[in-house]
Amino acid sequence: MALTLVRADTLLDGTGAPAIRGDAAVLIEDGTIREVGRSSAVTAPASAEIVQLEDATIVPGIVDGYVHLILGTPGDPFHQLAQRDQQRMFAWGAANALACLAAGLTTIFDCGGPGDATIQLRDAFQDGLVSGPRVLAAGARIMTTAGHCHWLGETIEYLDYDDAVARQMGQQGTYVDFNIGGAIGRLRGRDGVPREWPYGETVPETRWEIGRQMQRYGVRVYLTSDAIGRAYDTLPRNVISMPERFGEAPADLISRITSVPAQALGLEEQIGTIRPGLSADLLVVRGDAERDLSGLARPELVFLRGELVAERGRVSLPSRHTGSP
Repeated sequence: MALTLVRADTLLDGTGAPAIRGDAAVLIEDGTIREVGRSSAVTAPASAEIVQLEDATIVPGIVDGYVHLILGTPGDPFHQLAQRDQQRMFAWGAANALACLAAGLTTIFDCGGPGDATIQLRDAFQDGLVSGPRVLAAGARIMTTAGHCHWLGETIEYLDYDDAVARQMGQQGTYVDFNIGGAIGRLRGRDGVPREWPYGETVPETRWEIGRQMQRYGVRVYLTSDAIGRAYDTLPRNVISMPERFGEAPADLISRITSVPAQALGLEEQIGTIRPGLSADLLVVRGDAERDLSGLARPELVFLRGELVAERGRVSLPSRHTGSP
């Protein structure tokens, strides 16, 4: 039985609830969260390994619900090299997976790549052959002829805002992911402005303002990156700026990159919050994350299934192998 006690000043559990303050702790047993609370209330056997950081906050591992491990930017010479054959493409994707772990992404939804490459990567991670996050893989995409990403080999994107549809989505409990780069960027000059906006003369300047209105109707909005190339720190890096720009509470924003996407992906009984019985996917970040999210830019520690997989941007080799000989 492997036991680890992780201690820090503060803990945000990913639900949006107020932080636990004053020496918070998480007890991990065989990869699963066993106890959560103040250190005085969390009993750890003498055999437990203790990991403690001062001036730090424990938060759930980031769930990025929209990435592309196999894709890359056209001008990237490494991606051009990777495209020469399937073996190089696999190595490219594996390197990108390491970048995900270094950035604190413990679960990702890969929304499309060429052929079955992302499926193979997912299986290699699961077997412990390669270090990588928990992966849900969509495989090749389906879309209209010559449509968005048609070159991947096979959809169904972006609609203008419709208030009646937004109300219906809220009533149905619909989840919507907002690409964070698009969400915080200005609409004018890019996508124009909504043709229908019945909330006064001032129209939204960003997609995030539209998302706020959708949330008032009950739509469950979460944030994603649509990351390609090697920019897998896009989501935490951009989330950091949102409290100042939009007045959002840090605890609520953390829920939109942890618990809400976990629910959208049907994984809320496995990941997304810090509570007993769930996988011990944790980040330890510097500072008080309930007041300042800047520590998300560079996690001090990243735990996946209770194992320390990255420390200050340096990824560890996998310690397990569950595949066939």
